[in-house]
Amino acid sequence: MKNVVLLGSTGSIGRRALEILSADSNSRFKVSGLAAGKNIQLLEQQIRNFRPRCICVANQVDADRLKKQFPGIDFFSGASGLTRMIGVTDPDTVISAISGTDSIAANLAALIKGARLCLANKETLVAAGALVQEALDHHDGQLIPVDSEHSAIFQCLQGQPRESVSRILLTASGGPFFRRSRVELENVSLEMALNHPTWKMGRKITIDSATLMNKALELIEAAFLFQIEPERIEVVIHPQSVIHSMVEFCDGSILAQLGIADMGIPIHYALNHPERMPLDVEPLGLDRLGTLEFFGEDSMDFPSLSLARSVLKTGKSAGAVFNAANEAAVEAFIEQRISFLDIFIMVEEILSRSCFHPVRSLQDVTSAIEATRAQCREWLKRKFRS
Repeated sequence: MKNVVLLGSTGSIGRRALEILSADSNSRFKVSGLAAGKNIQLLEQQIRNFRPRCICVANQVDADRLKKQFPGIDFFSGASGLTRMIGVTDPDTVISAISGTDSIAANLAALIKGARLCLANKETLVAAGALVQEALDHHDGQLIPVDSEHSAIFQCLQGQPRESVSRILLTASGGPFFRRSRVELENVSLEMALNHPTWKMGRKITIDSATLMNKALELIEAAFLFQIEPERIEVVIHPQSVIHSMVEFCDGSILAQLGIADMGIPIHYALNHPERMPLDVEPLGLDRLGTLEFFGEDSMDFPSLSLARSVLKTGKSAGAVFNAANEAAVEAFIEQRISFLDIFIMVEEILSRSCFHPVRSLQDVTSAIEATRAQCREWLKRKFRS
């Protein structure tokens, strides 16, 4: 039986992961640790259902209260608590589904301990890709992507020598504003941006999909995951979201992974790789698909992807700065302090004003993030003074 720690148990990916783990009829997995943020009511139910050894929550007040409610379980709090939980539980598998950078240290700890890291957190590779690669090079941990696009690429590459790869074709739905002009986007509301045509996701990632920043982060992530040059990664707009990504090989062949829009499929694959185990999901139904459309990345007039390629070219701490600036911009948009198009302006200006430094330790990443957040606060102050 494999010990599993789930970081982000109350989010959409975390809830789907627990459904899959609880449906495992062969009892191959034991949930040893859960981490959640503010949805304590749902977490309480998860504790009753799975009886994990350890729990980590966002703040100490909730940890103290839950400890009285559930004696015999170890409780931790904050980002440091995530890392402590990895140490105490000694997991075989860690599913990382916490949005943001708080789980980077815990993800690195999992790899260093030799665990399988099922990664559904883009920020870890975007902000700390060099540290992840170092951990993989010097320890026995495994990294299996859970994002549907990267899982698709990972599956297409199985059994294929990397030197035979010509291109990676990273698909994107285009979000709710596919082929809209800049003029049409000037008055985009929060409600409009949250209306994704295909996927049901959290607010932050849904906004990122609307701006294509999500795909920009995925482009950076793919470069690290698959150790491939950015110029050999192309983004293809595919509104139907049926083909989750493709790989083109040197002989002209293209392999694609298709499936319904259900995150359970990549979660299940990451948990069971290299085996394929039965999963109770709706069949795709090829006879009902109709037309599948594909458009070049230049069909969307957003700077997101060019910014990502610039970040990869710059290297050093540019990824951490890019991610932190986007997080701050999205937060300001959700709070309705800036407009939709201000997201791009803010991120571009922060990148242009930043100094980038080598990333040799987690402290280097943390310092870059903190400096960027301070710059973002100043940017917002200047905007409201003008």
